Amino acid sequence: MKILRKDVDKNYKIENIATFSGVQVIQPPTQLYISVDDTIKVYINGVKYSQSFYTLDYLTTPNTIKITFNEGLLGFPIETTDEIHIAGKFLLL
Repeated sequence: MKILRKDVDKNYKIENIATFSGVQVIQPPTQLYISVDDTIKVYINGVKYSQSFYTLDYLTTPNTIKITFNEGLLGFPIETTDEIHIAGKFLLL
């Protein structure tokens, strides 16, 4: 297994939810006093959005990151043509 720092493209999108499968998040050391949420960055069409615009969920089965966007705060609906990327430290499975 390799630990990689890598951008991951979305697998699919249903309404305001994007999922990324085949990735396992890496927990930061407890001495840093930060959560996994603090280590993952979310971009929509190349623009970085803060955590107030989305909610992250980590599903260990089947190793998926699920992002639920708050389209009301975003000010626009997420479309299937939008490019959604995440950046952080993941274990690619």
